[in-house]
Amino acid sequence: MRTASRPGRTARVLVAALAGLLAATVAGTPAQAEGTTPTGSTAPATTVSADALPTVQVDGVVWSQVVVGDTVYVAGRFANARPAGAAAGTALVPRGNLLAYDIRTGVLLPGWAPTLNAQALTITASPDGSRIYVGGDFTSVNGETRRRIAALDPATGALVPGFAPAVTASVRAIAVSADTVYVGGDFNAVGSAERLRLAAFSTAGQLLPWAPSTGVGRNRDGSTAASAAVSSLALTAGQVVVGGRFGSINGTATSGVGAVDAATGAVRPFAIGQRITNQGDDSGVTSLTTDGTTVWLSAYDFSGPGNAEGVIAVQANGGALVWDADCRGDTYSTFPMGGAVYLASHAHVCSNIGGFPEVTPRVSRFGTALSQAVAGTVGTGTWGNSNFRGAPAPAVMDWYPQLTPGTVTGQGQAGWSVTGTSQYVVYGGEFPRVNGTGQQGLVRFAVRSLAPNKVGPAADSLAAPTVTATGAGTMSVALTTTSDRDDRFLTYELYRDGGATPVASQSVDSLFFKPQTVTLVDRRQAPSSTHSYVVRAVDATGNAVTSPATSGTVSAEPLPSPYTERVVADGATSAWPLGTVTGGTSPDATGRAPLTVPSAVRSQTTGAVADDASGSFRLDGTSSSRMVAGASAGAKAAPSTFSLELWFSTTSTTGGRLAGFGNSSSGSNLTYDRQVYLDGSGRLYFGVTSGSRRTVSSAAGLNDGAWHHVVATLGSGGMVLWVDGTQVAANAAITTAGSYNGYWQVGGGPLTFWPGAGRTDLVGSVDAVAVYPTALTGDQVAAHRRAALPNQAPTAAFTATTTDLSAALDAGASADADGRVVSWSWDLGDGSTVTGAQVSHAYAAPGTYRVALTVTDDRGAVGTTSRDVTVTRPAVWVLAADAFARTTTGGLGTADTGGAWTAANGTSRLSVDGGSAVFGLTAPGNLTAAYLGEVSAPSADLSTTVTLTSAPTGGGTSVYVTPRRVGANLEYRVRLRFLTDGTVRAAVTRLSGTASEALVGSEVVVATGYVPGQALALDVSSAGSGTTTVTGTVWAAGTTRPDVPSLSRTDDTAALQAPGGVGLAAYLTGSSTAGTVVRFGPLTVTAGA
Repeated sequence: MRTASRPGRTARVLVAALAGLLAATVAGTPAQAEGTTPTGSTAPATTVSADALPTVQVDGVVWSQVVVGDTVYVAGRFANARPAGAAAGTALVPRGNLLAYDIRTGVLLPGWAPTLNAQALTITASPDGSRIYVGGDFTSVNGETRRRIAALDPATGALVPGFAPAVTASVRAIAVSADTVYVGGDFNAVGSAERLRLAAFSTAGQLLPWAPSTGVGRNRDGSTAASAAVSSLALTAGQVVVGGRFGSINGTATSGVGAVDAATGAVRPFAIGQRITNQGDDSGVTSLTTDGTTVWLSAYDFSGPGNAEGVIAVQANGGALVWDADCRGDTYSTFPMGGAVYLASHAHVCSNIGGFPEVTPRVSRFGTALSQAVAGTVGTGTWGNSNFRGAPAPAVMDWYPQLTPGTVTGQGQAGWSVTGTSQYVVYGGEFPRVNGTGQQGLVRFAVRSLAPNKVGPAADSLAAPTVTATGAGTMSVALTTTSDRDDRFLTYELYRDGGATPVASQSVDSLFFKPQTVTLVDRRQAPSSTHSYVVRAVDATGNAVTSPATSGTVSAEPLPSPYTERVVADGATSAWPLGTVTGGTSPDATGRAPLTVPSAVRSQTTGAVADDASGSFRLDGTSSSRMVAGASAGAKAAPSTFSLELWFSTTSTTGGRLAGFGNSSSGSNLTYDRQVYLDGSGRLYFGVTSGSRRTVSSAAGLNDGAWHHVVATLGSGGMVLWVDGTQVAANAAITTAGSYNGYWQVGGGPLTFWPGAGRTDLVGSVDAVAVYPTALTGDQVAAHRRAALPNQAPTAAFTATTTDLSAALDAGASADADGRVVSWSWDLGDGSTVTGAQVSHAYAAPGTYRVALTVTDDRGAVGTTSRDVTVTRPAVWVLAADAFARTTTGGLGTADTGGAWTAANGTSRLSVDGGSAVFGLTAPGNLTAAYLGEVSAPSADLSTTVTLTSAPTGGGTSVYVTPRRVGANLEYRVRLRFLTDGTVRAAVTRLSGTASEALVGSEVVVATGYVPGQALALDVSSAGSGTTTVTGTVWAAGTTRPDVPSLSRTDDTAALQAPGGVGLAAYLTGSSTAGTVVRFGPLTVTAGA
């Protein structure tokens, strides 16, 4: 999509309309209700980066831009350009109101420099990019007469000959089809022909009969406007959409925007022109942009009759509303890209669509972005926009580059134009700086994959956090969020005592106009220890800002037990371990709602939960033993879905309440339900108010003095009561409870009229109370009960399955009777260790290894077991392999498998390059050889290829492949002799203590007509220990391997009947007259038992 952006209220004719603009920016703003922007809207996740990319600068104002390919063509009022980074008045390059630059680099294009004698107000391109059209106030281009419109060559800037319409006043808008140039502006004639603000020309410059006209509208006071100027045009769907300050087109009333037929000029329906009221001297439509389906129009109003500012999206066909971005502050230009719409404006309030509010003194945001998709609705703000209240609205996106307003026009604006490509967004205007750095008039922004992404959270924006001890071992660190110019969500990381790893982190919606408090929690710190904390706010690309440090001291309470940690991990909104009292309260492990503990409650050193040093509470059966959660924080709404969990022990025969929800902060409730209580027989009840008092109950006998675990849940599945890990009662029909505000309470409380109720206040003990916002599952209930009991060590067990040298080990049979196994550690018996429930390991050598498994459960207990695992070699295994995929000189380096190559002769002539081992033979009599001495096998099969780079001379060239090398001068070899007649002869030879080789059997011819560069494939094997059989198979590489070896020989030389290594060698006969190079291809050596 090619778009051209154009000025709105600009230059001579609109000066009067703009005269009061600055006064408008400091006027009071009426209060307004916020619009809605639902969570999970269809706004794109990201915009372009807010990094301002270096761009050529201008010394005036840019009114309009168009992009063709990678070139940005710029129109405005300026005399000079200068490079990015150059101060005003330096490194000037003359440019007469037009320039072009590369959008990828921001660098001025030196070959495009047409000159106008007055400002250009609009610029666009032909659909095929072969012409650049410019309009404005000028009467001369490149020294030739052109009256307010011209066509230019996109490469040279030269005038297109013959295109010279004579327009009588400013041209403010141009739209171009394949054969027609449409223009709009302030004019009343072209040459001597009347044309009222609209005209069309052929691409040759002839005036066409197309002649719709705009009519003046009315001002707010009812007076007739002075102008019906056209400011913008958009060509789509066989029509020309027209924007400006008019009140009619062809005599048909349409306010500020309308559509006409592209062929006839007849008015077409365009609904939005009947819905907005922007017209007259102080209100209008400033720009139109389209993708062929949607038209985005920008608008302004300064105490005129208009009801629209910001941006409105409409259907291209018919002009029906898509959405209204009801921001206040004139908008001059729009550019849709990548799911967003970028704006050049001075928006100062967008709260009517869920965006930033008005502030005093007023702050304008000159570069912003909206979602292309609908994301909410327009609010009820008192802007005179009753036509749009409740209409669909986009989201205001988190993209706020700082464009500083300039002084060139005297209008206090920054950007006047925005356009771009699928990768770049470019702004033009009169701003002197962007993001605080000098960048005048032009700037680029890029998609994240091309941008430096250095714009991060606002510098020095985090205050020192507040650090509070909020429970046993727990420190809560709170601070106010900051913001980022192009990342809405920031991650807040908590660091303790200068550490490099965060101890807690949270991603938080961090809009600059909606600061909130984020609380990060550090747990399990030693009682009474002091720590220093900082918080880092980090954006999506790693830019960060760090707060000053704040210190705090952990409470003296014992650390929470593993049981309490399990409860918190399962989502408890409050968890009271009970047993400790500090300052009249007992801590909530979540830090949210400590229990107020009256004097009659007695601490006990023991309780229901093993490994919990806090103990439990003893209730004395009086109203002075009622505890209330979060009493100082005020009443909260009773939860509709919840779980209430606790442990109790009693021998009472009069019963009483254990816990519940009530409206009193002292426990003397008038409204209460969500009760768990006992009757005199030890029967446990769970009750809620759902139309009436509804209960479920257990069997009697729970007053036996033992500790019992209770969980009562209410949710969509009804009421459920669990005792000691087992469901004992349920009522699926009851899914609601009383609706009122109150507090969770522990201990006694009113039970009047409740079924089975005895006395209100229990004599007994309570421990480990927790509440959840969900109904716990049966598995969670059982796990909590097990976690409270003394821990049983897990049982370690595993199976081993071996294949050759590999063992697959499975610890799935390991188990923990009262929890779960959380880690598995293996000692594999060969010095290796590994972790995981299922692991595999490849041993280096066959044998029996003692494998030990250690398992750890969720409470830290361990269990171990060990057993022997035996692995064997496969029938055939890879002894060595080398793809020669490296580059070395002065040797062959190290093989992929099999260890390092050892040069036996001609080290300097050995190298590796291009997937080959290179053996140089530079002079007659040269022997070049290398061996893999770290491998050894009684039988081996070696495969490679051999290539000579030049034809043999003299006595020829010999190549050796060694399948068994017992020691120096002790080896079996297969020799290939390359002769001058193209014959290749093969033989088995041996070295048996001296450097002189002996033939084992006779030579055979394996190839004829050999030519340099041809690769021969070679398989060589040795097998046997009393008598060794050596075979060789030779064939043309790339053809089918023969089934029958080329030669096979046996030998029983005693010194060679032992395992050995492998090697390669090449020899140039002494009668040779020229050197050569032998290349060995990728090598594979397999061995058998």
